[in-house]
Amino acid sequence: MMTQKDLHMKLEEMPDKARVWIFASPLPFDHESKKYIEERLGRFVSGWTSHGAPVAGASALIDDQFILIAADEEASPSGCSIDKLFKEVTDIEKEKQASLLDASRVYFRANDGTIRAVDRAGFRDLATRGEVRPDTIVFDNGVERLGDVRKGGWQKPAAESWHAQYLPGK
Repeated sequence: MMTQKDLHMKLEEMPDKARVWIFASPLPFDHESKKYIEERLGRFVSGWTSHGAPVAGASALIDDQFILIAADEEASPSGCSIDKLFKEVTDIEKEKQASLLDASRVYFRANDGTIRAVDRAGFRDLATRGEVRPDTIVFDNGVERLGDVRKGGWQKPAAESWHAQYLPGK
């Protein structure tokens, strides 16, 4: 029999059909914050339950700015267990004075390779000025399946995403 601790899987071990939530910080986390977040999310995922049943899940901090949480849908995470996840992220947001739940930002990889976050009007302005181009890599933090993340649905050229509406001529 698998224990709750066994169900805290590495992201790489999760199936493509796993549900994924992506939370983004406009600024990279420092080393201390990264360590704290990784440990805290590890504890959360290890104890995550849905109606008393363990949820097989995983967490990862990617590029120092993106928190990915995955749950195997076989465990059927319910509304209440998803609420627990958002409460955990809200608590991290408060403790680390980070903004993780603001879905109004557009995240993209700048020409120098850094990840930037701007509001939609700012993204449109950058596109108009040519600082954001059709080949600029953007992040679609609304993807819902881990397989989509793995297959390039999370990071892709702006021209191939919903972000294309902000490019000149669209």
